Parts: sequence; C-alpha cells; structure tokens
Amino acid sequence: MFRKLQICSQTLKSIANLRERRIDLAVQSGIYSFTTAATGEKRRSQFQKYSNRAYISPQRHEIRMNSEDLLHIANQKNLKDTSIVQPDLYWKGYNEGSSCVLTSKHSYVGDRQKLDEVNYNQAEILQRDITLLVMKQHIANLKAKSNYQPLNILLVNPESGIKAMRVLKEIDNQEINNLILAGTNKAFPEFVKINSLANKLTPEQESKMKCLLKDPKEVMFESRSFLPKDSGKYKYQIIDVECTGSSLPYVDQAIQALDEDGLLCLTFTDIKVLTGADYQKAYYYYGSVISKTESTHENGIRIAYHAVNNIANKSFKTITPVFSYFEDFYFRLYLKVNNSKIGCSHSIVKTGNVLTCSKCPNYKVVPLGVENTSWKGEKIFTPTPLPKGADSCEECGSPNFTNGPIWIDPINDYNFIKEVYTNLSAIKEEEAKKKYFSYEKVHGLLYAMLKERDLAKFPLGVNFGLIASFFKLKAGPNKFLIRNAYNNQNYKITRSYIYRGLWKTDAPLSVAFDLLKFWRKHGKSDEEVMEKIEEDSPAFTVMNKPLRHFPNFKDNKKKFNNNQNEGIPDHYSDSDSEGSVKVPTDKDDDKALFFQKPTPDWGYMKRVKIPKKPQK
Repeated sequence: MFRKLQICSQTLKSIANLRERRIDLAVQSGIYSFTTAATGEKRRSQFQKYSNRAYISPQRHEIRMNSEDLLHIANQKNLKDTSIVQPDLYWKGYNEGSSCVLTSKHSYVGDRQKLDEVNYNQAEILQRDITLLVMKQHIANLKAKSNYQPLNILLVNPESGIKAMRVLKEIDNQEINNLILAGTNKAFPEFVKINSLANKLTPEQESKMKCLLKDPKEVMFESRSFLPKDSGKYKYQIIDVECTGSSLPYVDQAIQALDEDGLLCLTFTDIKVLTGADYQKAYYYYGSVISKTESTHENGIRIAYHAVNNIANKSFKTITPVFSYFEDFYFRLYLKVNNSKIGCSHSIVKTGNVLTCSKCPNYKVVPLGVENTSWKGEKIFTPTPLPKGADSCEECGSPNFTNGPIWIDPINDYNFIKEVYTNLSAIKEEEAKKKYFSYEKVHGLLYAMLKERDLAKFPLGVNFGLIASFFKLKAGPNKFLIRNAYNNQNYKITRSYIYRGLWKTDAPLSVAFDLLKFWRKHGKSDEEVMEKIEEDSPAFTVMNKPLRHFPNFKDNKKKFNNNQNEGIPDHYSDSDSEGSVKVPTDKDDDKALFFQKPTPDWGYMKRVKIPKKPQK
C-alpha cells in the first residue's frame, strides 16, 4: 500500500512540475489528500467572495453557503446557540421555490473533502410541487367542515428537509399545529437545523417543527387508533411517506395513525416489480400476479392501490384515491382514509382481474364481485361469473393469462383535481414559475387528467403502437385520425396522462383492432395485406376475420381528397397540392405534458452513503 502511495506521490509531483505548481502531500488517518499552493488560496477566496450572498447557478439552481453566511443569519435572528455552525466549513445545496436546501457539508482542509450528505433528488421537484398543491387543497376542504382544527403533519424519511421548509414557508402557519419529521439517517437532524437557519425561519415556524431520529413506524405506532385519549399523543391529518423502493411497509402504521378523512401520500420507486419484470416479488409483496398488458404503468398504479386497500380493510378502513401519476422512475399516490365497515364490503366490486391474451394485445377486465339484491331486498355482493370462453382470446383464440387482482375503480378524484387546477391557474404565470419550478409540467398534467374525467370508470387503455406492431405495420394512423375514427362512432377517446403511448376510451378493444386492420388493408392488394404475416400466426387469424366496426377518418373541419371510401385520407401522400391534404404530424401536441428531460442523467439517484470515518 505504501509503494502505491509513493508512486501516486511521484506522479502528482511530476504533473505539478509541468504546470509549475507546488503540491503538498499528506497522509492523514489513512485518507490520501493533496493541496495545491497555487489554487488552494484561489478556491478559498472564491467562497469568501460570496460570503454575503449565496451563489446561484441558473442552470441547476445550485447554491453555496459558508460558515460566515450562516453566522450572519444567526446574528440577525439573535440566536444565542450557534454551535451548529462550525467554522471553516461550507455547504452545497439548491434553491427550490421560495426555499433553499443545503445537502452536503464540506471542509476547506486538504482536497475539500465531503464530510456529510443527505439525499436531495432534483428529479422529484415535480413531486414536491404537486404535494404542496394537494396539501393546500386538502386543508381548504377540511376548513369547510365545522370541527376543523389546525393540522398535525408527519413527514417520513425527510432526508434534506426541503419539503418541510416549503410546507412551513408556503402554507399558512395558523393551519399547522405540529410538523413532525421522522427518519433514521443520522445526518438529517443536523441538516434540518442548518436549513432552518439558511431559510431564515421565524421562531414560530421553528416551534412547530420537530425532528425525531427514530424509526417512523414507531412514531406512527404511538398514534395508533386504539391509543388512550389521555396519553398526550395525537392523530395526524396528513402523512407523507418517501422512501427508496416500496412504501408498503409503512402503510399499516400510517393508516392507524391517520385521523378520519386523513390524507396519505405514498411514493413507489420499485417500478421493476410493479410493471412486471419481477413476477415472483410482485405476488409475495403486493399479492398480485402480473402478465403482459398494454397499460403497463397504469396497471402498476392499480396494483399498488389494491395492496393498500387490502391493508386498510383489515382495520375496517376504506381508501379513496385522490391523485395518482407516474413520472420518470416513481409512482406517486395520494389517497384519503376513512372508517367504514360498509365501505369495506364494497371492495369486492372495486377490485378485479384482467384476462390478457398470451399472443396479442387483447384483454378483458372482470370484476371480482357484482352488486345484487337479496330476497329480503338487501344489497349483497356476489362473485362474478367468468365470461364464456374466458380461457381463450376473443380475437386470435390463444390462451389467456390472469393479471391481478388490481384496483378497477377510479384512481383520481376529479372534483378535487379541478379545484387544484383552478387555484393554480388563478396565479399569474410569472409568479407561479418562481414558486413552482415545474409549473408547466404540473399545469399540463392537471389539464390532461381533467380530460379523462368522463372516462374514469374505464380502467387501463389502448396502446395503438403495440397493436400496429402485432399487425406488422411500420406506422399506423396519427392521433388526429384516431380521434376522428372514434368520434365518428360516438366513442370518447383521449391521450392518457400516465404514459405517452396510451389512450383512454370507452370503446371496446375490438374497435382498435378493426381500425388497424382497416388501415392495413386500405388501398392494398391481398398479397400486400398479408406481407410479413405468417399463416400460422395469431395476426393471420385476426386479419382473416370480418370487420365489426368500419372506421371513418373524416373530420368535418378539414377537406380530404375524394377516395372511393368517403372519409379516408390519402395517407400515402403528404403533399399540400390541390385535391389532397397533408396529414398532420404527431410531434408537438404533447409538449404541454411530456417534456424533454433537463439533463441526460435525469432520473433516479443512488441513495447517499456517508463515508466512514477512519479509525485512529
């Protein structure tokens, strides 16, 4: 080891001689470090240059603060205890909304090594913006009730504490009774104190916030449902769970600790499990079997809701989904929890299985139970009989697989979302962009969700890309023609907000199959129609079936060329000459919802690992 260190020293000295700079080498407690006499003072002076203000990078909103900055803020607040601010240190962090967060602590000594760090995921700025909007609307709904009292909020695994800072600065403090932060990262209480100082929180705001370095499950267990009233503990009206992986281990205790009509916010980052790549874990963890489906991401959200509902029903509680979405690498679920034994009996109607074909994109949703009336006139729920031929596909005759159980009830409360959208739209765009960094994404997401409000009762959706590939099509009709074909048959259809290639509709899936079959057959000979389709394949079987739905692509607002079949555009030509119309391209319509990632490495970040201190 000493020989390797000596070689490295000689290498560094040779580099320094070439650049005419002196390098001082040091071996301290097993940590190898070096400083340059030419650049060390220069770098230190750069941080001293910004001692009176934070340096903000306009690209990533980065900030840097040193000990002098924090001590200056502490003197302005007349703080007597400033031991949390250690000398000769600087902190790195980010600005977000009206708050800032310091995430890593560094030393000037040696190579300016990183001493401590907490998680801060820039890709979840959207999640924090939406959480603040949902919390505000939930508080507004609770205030409308006669027995309203200030809220107790619990943040599970807060890490850097940026969400806590934003809650205290963006929500009226009179609406908050206690803001509890519970986590097991030993570094997070120190960073929360530093960040409360950097954000210049008032004494009133700091008195409402409390950090608990303990297992969040224990904190929630102390506020369980059967807790004596004279224990001095209290129930929570909002619980927000953030974790790496699944939030399911926290759900049982969170539901017990929530008050009536409480809001539970859950994050799921185990996309590999919920979207079907790990079938065994999906079953033993979530209690559902996953098979190939068109709506992979929506299916994952519904599996998560099914698992949460099962846990809630064991305590005679019901859930009501409020807001659900998928973004980048995680699912985010917002739901209300209520006490209702009668509501628990309705769970059999809100849960179902999906019969998916093993060879083609066809599927059929079958509820686990149906509502009936007994001979006494009472409402009862009975098991749903399987449809005829449930073991084989209606389209190609291949065997069916079972996917589920999943939650088949609506996954959004559209009245709630409409209120959130109205409140956000009431803010001036310039002010909203400063307050919510992901304003354009949030605004587009809420708008797209409201477009689905008439299709809330229809789970899953249609993926025309998968059906086109099943029929060996290089390209199918664009979205304008798809909308025309469905609207002319009196069906509703819209693009899904969950996944770019998914469509939501109230039409049976046979309409989509006939649309793509008609598109492939139109204007071609029999040989061209069956090109690249093998005789024994499922696609060959489907193509030979007669059409049940005859699509009409005509739009009354546009003029198409005169073909033999009225309403069919010339999709072989994209010219604007007289007698033909250029078919609109599918490029710019989704910019309000699906944005390009800010950086190439945008997405899930690895959990922070604090470096171990060397033993003396």
